[in-house]
Amino acid sequence: MQIEIENIGAASLDREERKSLSARVFPNGGIALKAPVQAKDEEIFAFIKRKRRWIKNRLAYFKQFQNNIGTKVQSGSSLLYLGRQ
Repeated sequence: MQIEIENIGAASLDREERKSLSARVFPNGGIALKAPVQAKDEEIFAFIKRKRRWIKNRLAYFKQFQNNIGTKVQSGSSLLYLGRQ
């Protein structure tokens, strides 16, 4: 199931046999939410509201590492490898 998060984008919601809600942000910009099967929609939206700032921060963090497609590696140039110059 897809959920639209205001000013952030779409997130996938999976309902599973679990006790708590969780959110994951992936380097490609994807957002995955997991919720208990019996969780009400109001609880899920309240969780998203509480985690909105964290999600935005994680997306910004991953965005700084995105490589420009089409850049060529030349002799003498520097690049990031395992997060280091």
